[in-house]
Amino acid sequence: MGYFIKRKFGATDIKTKLKEYGFKKGNYTKVIVTWGWTDGAKRMADRNGIKLWDFRNIIQSIGERSKHEKTYFTDDTLRTLQLFVRAGSITTT
Repeated sequence: MGYFIKRKFGATDIKTKLKEYGFKKGNYTKVIVTWGWTDGAKRMADRNGIKLWDFRNIIQSIGERSKHEKTYFTDDTLRTLQLFVRAGSITTT
């Protein structure tokens, strides 16, 4: 967690780039997407205003929504996920 706090959210270059895009301190959210975390990492994230998102939940949410959507995704990653979810719901004989 220290790496992200120091190098990804606290680095001068990062803060400069955020200002270039019009972000000001406190008007954006710091998020780390990961495959689970320890209780200690969660406490440290909370103390530093960082949200933790579990990648598995994101993929599951996209997959569930794709089951019911008729949208054709042109993004290769989303299209692959959509096809994978739909293939899993097909029964073969």
